[in-house]
Amino acid sequence: MHTKNGLDVIGEAVGISGDEMRQIAAQVKANFDKLKSCPYHEFQEDSLKGGLGRKQYRCKHCQGTVSSSSYIWHEIGRRPRA
Repeated sequence: MHTKNGLDVIGEAVGISGDEMRQIAAQVKANFDKLKSCPYHEFQEDSLKGGLGRKQYRCKHCQGTVSSSSYIWHEIGRRPRA
């Protein structure tokens, strides 16, 4: 008997195999690790679109990507306070 984990259950709910879910989770983790290890992000709009055709931004240094909303919050946090 195969024991299901959370990725298997989510995959079934959205119509993706557990193996595909594990691949996606590995990609997400790798992107997070890139972003976390980068000392200073300089984002540019990425020519590749994110999910659902949404804009995403790629750091010139670590190559990690973020959504447009994460990019906006990152830039707001970097502005000097008045």
